[in-house]
Formats: sequence, structure tokens, C-alpha cells
Amino acid sequence: MSSTYEDHSCSCSGITSSRNWHMAMSELLGTFLLVSLGLSAAATAALSAPATAQLGSGLALVVALYVTMGASGGHINPAVSTALFAVKRMSLADFLLYQTAQYTGGLLAAALVCCFFYPPLLDFETAKIASSAVAGNAGNITEAAANVASTFAAHSAAEQMEAIYVTHAHQSVSLWRALSSEVFATGSFILAVRGITDNRNAGPPLYLQPPMIAATVLALTLCTAPLSGCSLNPARDLPSRIVVAVFQLAVDGCTTGLFSLGGSSSFVAPLIGPYLGAAVGSWLYELCITRGLKASLAAANDQLQRESDGKIDPKDDLEDSDDLKETRPNGDSDNLDSSEGPDPNPNAADSKRRRQQPRKRVATKDTELSLLENSEGKSRDVSVSLYNA
Repeated sequence: MSSTYEDHSCSCSGITSSRNWHMAMSELLGTFLLVSLGLSAAATAALSAPATAQLGSGLALVVALYVTMGASGGHINPAVSTALFAVKRMSLADFLLYQTAQYTGGLLAAALVCCFFYPPLLDFETAKIASSAVAGNAGNITEAAANVASTFAAHSAAEQMEAIYVTHAHQSVSLWRALSSEVFATGSFILAVRGITDNRNAGPPLYLQPPMIAATVLALTLCTAPLSGCSLNPARDLPSRIVVAVFQLAVDGCTTGLFSLGGSSSFVAPLIGPYLGAAVGSWLYELCITRGLKASLAAANDQLQRESDGKIDPKDDLEDSDDLKETRPNGDSDNLDSSEGPDPNPNAADSKRRRQQPRKRVATKDTELSLLENSEGKSRDVSVSLYNA
């Protein structure tokens, strides 16, 4: 996916630009879709099939990317915007606008899903508590509310990712371990996303990029979820905690301490880790990959420049030799002389003139990232993503 950051950020004059607001609305809608569908998958997993949580979240990401890629670049994640801002691919005004839109979308999504799923989840948990009490294990409605609350927040142990209801972090997961896990996971995510969306690298066609990005998220979740929950997206965790806390306060008159679920590692790591990881991942891509791609492009430019100095493409040599020569029965060939009669090939003179004109072929970023044309002359794979440049 080739992209031009300037098309979406730096070229816009200030935060009041109409185009900027349109992109912000795109980010709000995309984040709303991502968080609402992802939370719904988590809630559905709690009620029925646990395996639907990760699959539903991945498909939610695919849908949100397809909807927003063309309008705003499909960030739908404060960490992605941070990755671009860290390497000066995004202005401060646009960065703040995107952050506001993303968190607003997350809040709206969490509120919607909480309204839909809170009553059935509470009933489901109450039934579990009652069943446990009958078996001799005491339980109460407050514990049920706490378990429901955990459905809408990032988790810090393998059991939480599968069963969703566990409210405390695994005892072996310290704050620094969870934070380091989030930094690593988000940094890896940004490296993968920038590689996938960079046509100078080996980027796939535009229409294949959303599912590949979602597959990256799924892989990272499977690998790092037991440590920090693999949030990757602060707009997924923080708004959910706020909405459920407010909802509990309004409905039950009390809150279960959503900001301390699982200890400090369950709150700080999903909020701070993605920002740090995004910046580190983006810097690493610039340092290790982008510089190498630019060096390769410069080498190709030098080679083409040398070829243009008095030389022509080898294919043109063959074409011109066919135009300017005729093959005799004995296999010999001679240059045609126009004085001996009419030129059997009227294009010969044009070909000769083309040979005499020096060609200037320069490889630039624009030629590498130009629109790809299909056989019908229609543009395809035209990306407007902000993921890469």
C-alpha cells in the first residue's frame, strides 16, 4: 500500500480544515466499529463460545480498515497515529485531532455495547455465583458485577483472555513485565503494519492488507496475551473502563474499581505500553528498513542515469535493427538506402531519430509509488493510507 502522509496531515492548514474534520469523523467511525464489534465479540464469548472473542476482534479490525482506509488512512488506533507522529509523518494538530476522534469513537462503542450486553452478562454471572454458592462456595452480586466489568477491559492472564471473567492479574505478572510485553507487542505490530503497507518493501495489494494486518494482531495476541492481554490499542481499553465504571455507578450505585482490576499492571500497561511501543517500532522501521529502501532506490537511480547517457534500452536496439535492416536470402543483411527506392518501412526514420535523442530515465520515489495501471487502463491499488510513506 503506497501512501502519502502529506495528503492527510501535513498539507492541511490547521485543525480547522474541512478535510481534517472529515478525516477525524472517519477515524471516529472506524474506531467505533472496531471497539463495538470487538467488545461484542468478547461479550458473546462470555455468554456462549469463548473462541469467538479473538476471531471477532480480528474480523472487526478488517471491517474497520476497509471502511476508513480511503478517507483517513485507517489508523483507528492511537498507537498507529503515535507511530507516524514519532517520525514526523503527522503534524501535532492532526495527531491531537485523530487522538480525540479515536477515543471518542471508543467511548461511544463501549457505551453502546455496555447497554446491549450488561444485563444478560450480569444475569449470567449471577447464575454462576448462585450455582457456586449451592456447591458451598460463597458468592455475591458484587462479585458478579466485577466479572461483568472485566469483560470490557483488557486482561493480564491467559485465563482472562479465554474465560474473560478473571478480574485479577496472574500473580507472576508484575507491572514492568506487563508494560514490557505491551511495548514489545505494539512495536512488533507497527513494524509489521509499516512493512505490509510499504510498496517499496514487499507490500501486498491494497485489498489484501486489512486481513493481513488483522492476522498480525491475532498472532501477537496468541503470543503475548498471557502477559499483558495484548491490548495494542489504548482506545479499546481506557474508554471501556470509563463507560463501565459510570454505568455501574448509575445502575448499582457503586463501582468495582475498574482502574485496579488485575492490579496496576492491568491498567497502566494497556494505556502506556502501546504509545511507547508504537514510537519504538516506527523508529526501528525508519532506521533499519526505510534507509535501506532509500539506498536501493538511489542505486537504481544511478544505474538508470548511467544507462541514459548515450545509451538505449536493449529491446529498442532489437526493434530498431528490425526497422533499419532487411535480411537477404543468404542470411546477410544490409542497411536500407532510401535513395534506392521508397522506404518499405516508414517508421524507420522515426526509430532512427529516437536513437539519436538521449533518454533520461531517473528512478524516483514517485516512479516507485506511481499508480499501478491494469490492462484496461484503469488505476488499481491506489492507496491513501497513512500507515507508511
